[in-house]
Amino acid sequence: MSLTQEETLASIMIRLFSSSILLVVYSFFALSVLWKYGRNLDFSAWSVIIVYLVSIVIRLVFAVYDLTTIGIKDPRGIEIPNAVAGIFILMVFYYFTYELRLVQLKLESSNLDQFLKKLKQAKVMLIFVFMLLTTILSLRIWSDFFTIEEINTVGSFGWGLIAISVYISLFTDVGNIFLFWFYLIYFFRKKKEFLSKTRGQFTFKEKAIIIWTYVILFLNTINFTFDNYLDVKFLYIENYDFENQWNTFLSVWFALLIMNNGITLLYLYKRVA
Repeated sequence: MSLTQEETLASIMIRLFSSSILLVVYSFFALSVLWKYGRNLDFSAWSVIIVYLVSIVIRLVFAVYDLTTIGIKDPRGIEIPNAVAGIFILMVFYYFTYELRLVQLKLESSNLDQFLKKLKQAKVMLIFVFMLLTTILSLRIWSDFFTIEEINTVGSFGWGLIAISVYISLFTDVGNIFLFWFYLIYFFRKKKEFLSKTRGQFTFKEKAIIIWTYVILFLNTINFTFDNYLDVKFLYIENYDFENQWNTFLSVWFALLIMNNGITLLYLYKRVA
């Protein structure tokens, strides 16, 4: 069952409202952190904060563009801004995992030569992952310029390209979530070992931060799992419209998740500064 024009309008307005709130809230916290601690943040921290902000702006532009194209049949390229914003947000997430890897290397390397060798390997892996994300974005942009009927005219080749995009996304998401959980547990264990030699235990504030971090990562795990489930399901179910039925819920959920992720990253950078 497809959405009526009234339902589509209501869905877009909710996405427009949630994206606007997201932009205002994140911009407020981002500017506050940059104003007070910007001089103490390195280039990578600035880049992550700015790229995250740009991705939110793109989401808002996408919602406005959706609103202006209601009633247009098969608008070409309408999903591209959303795809670009989504990939930018993923890149931020993956780059943060890379930074966690660098900290682990500093703690585990016994000498400078060992650290530099492992650092080179980490950089190569990051470049490889970004190449995969670029491939995903390119295939999504390509597919958005064609309707389902037009993709069907080229048969297995067209659907094969979409399948490549879906399974590359699945592969990278599973790998990154696994690494993020691994590093999170690793650093909390290291912190606990350090505290056992000093004051003995976490403070109430530190426990709250740990619990919040676990909650955020758990919600992201659910989001990645559900998102990839929808993509894989799309490949094998004809007349698939589940995402349309839940479009409003998914838009609000994703906006809240992006906001919580962004604010958490800002707080972590604030702690580092």
